[in-house]
Amino acid sequence: MTVQTCQRNTNKNFNDVFSRYLEDHQMIDVLEAISAVFNAREVCDVTLLTGGRGTSKIFRISGRESEYVCRVTDAARPNFFVDPSSEIKNMKIASDLELTPRIHYSNEKTGILIMDHIKNLSLHPSIDDAGMNLIQQLAENLSTLHNGPSFTQAPTSIFKDVEKVVKASDSQCMPGIAHEVIDSIFALEQILEKHQTSVPCHKELNGNNILFDGQRIYFIDWEASENCDPFVDLAIASIFFINNREREGAFLKYYFKKEPTAKQQAHLYLMKQVCLSFYAFKSLRRVIKSGKMDLSKEQVDLNSFPSYQELVLNYFNGCSKVCDINDFKIFTYVFLREALNNIRSSKFRESIQMLA
Repeated sequence: MTVQTCQRNTNKNFNDVFSRYLEDHQMIDVLEAISAVFNAREVCDVTLLTGGRGTSKIFRISGRESEYVCRVTDAARPNFFVDPSSEIKNMKIASDLELTPRIHYSNEKTGILIMDHIKNLSLHPSIDDAGMNLIQQLAENLSTLHNGPSFTQAPTSIFKDVEKVVKASDSQCMPGIAHEVIDSIFALEQILEKHQTSVPCHKELNGNNILFDGQRIYFIDWEASENCDPFVDLAIASIFFINNREREGAFLKYYFKKEPTAKQQAHLYLMKQVCLSFYAFKSLRRVIKSGKMDLSKEQVDLNSFPSYQELVLNYFNGCSKVCDINDFKIFTYVFLREALNNIRSSKFRESIQMLA
């Protein structure tokens, strides 16, 4: 099967790009999807945007007047992600709430999406330039999602996700700091479950999954989306985008539409440590399993790694870099160090007392 393009010499490129990165059956499904959306003369070129750090391959489709994204989900994804069918159903719910780029095609069986391509601007300096406007938009988008229609799955807990990524690693190969962090995190489960509710959540709102076109914020990559504690989304957005106490207070005020209570602030602070550990162990799983590294015997100076803020700006600020094992090793130590410093703080103990 082939798809004609607007110029004869792009036809070969079109098919070569897909055949290089997709299995034969995926290529057929993608070409059928493109045929369903576009007239034959509309498609001028196709390029791979990135293999990403997630479980999808993403292609840019250049048309005569607009550009689109074709996202092809790999069915062999880690078990802390939802199945492709649920992901697409959840994204369609979010799309109806105008939280995602416009969807032109979706297929729950093949896991293929075609949507508008957003020319992404870096959100961090944009937040600095725009003051509280983008923080307000981020908070209000989350409020819209959390108050929208329920997702298809039963309610879940972020602690189950943490447990899965911890089990996916070899505990004997973990650095000592990892054991200290995870013991403290699992001790929070009983405390936080008394205060949590369950709403539709994205659960992966890091700097690679929020796009900003200069006017609007869009949420993408819904592979972790489930019904969950809304403080999971608030915590992840906070650890990646909100870098001081004033902004965090404003973020919560915009979300709740009133001043946050002391218990809500404590809930967020504790959940931030849970989410930091989740990202730490996601990275550690790759280091141990894919990189076949044993970090238990390493003597490392934690201060030799980038600061947490540097890590976020360099790797999670809309960064499309395909990271290697050494990058994930850096992620592991920086996230663990940040979580451990917070766990050892008086604020952590006070937050536990507030919610216990």
